[in-house]
Amino acid sequence: MRNHRLLAGILLLASAGFVACSDDDGTGLDDVTLADLAGSYSVQGFTYTSDADPNTSVNLISATNATLSVTLLSNGSFSGLLNAPSLTGTADDVPIAGTLTLTGNNTADVDFDAATNLLFSDLEISFQFSDPNFVWTANDVSFDFSLMNDPDNAEAADLIVVLVRTT
Repeated sequence: MRNHRLLAGILLLASAGFVACSDDDGTGLDDVTLADLAGSYSVQGFTYTSDADPNTSVNLISATNATLSVTLLSNGSFSGLLNAPSLTGTADDVPIAGTLTLTGNNTADVDFDAATNLLFSDLEISFQFSDPNFVWTANDVSFDFSLMNDPDNAEAADLIVVLVRTT
């Protein structure tokens, strides 16, 4: 009987520890909240690296002379402007929008609105935040390294997005 009580006590403590470590409140490993992340950012890097050849990578921002600014609200919605004529076919700023949802220990889902999906796919990311730097990492994405936006030429890649807070 004593062993059963000891085992029950251990299971109770273990389950309490699990609940204490769970992430139902949507905060990251460092207790990062959407309110902490809210602000305006300049995207400094949007770099794809080939899974097949780690020496092959493209930073879309520098490779296409693009600019991308994003504002993230404390409710997780974001909007921004992309200026990348070689990607978008226009010299005008192209609006992007979507939602960032914290899902666990420094992980999130980035869901782009339908019109934006023509440029970017929805992502499951892990992230690091050390104000002013907000760095996203997404594995198992696909990318056309010829920059022709041809899905038939897309290959497996990893993505790192570097955002720097401007306000």
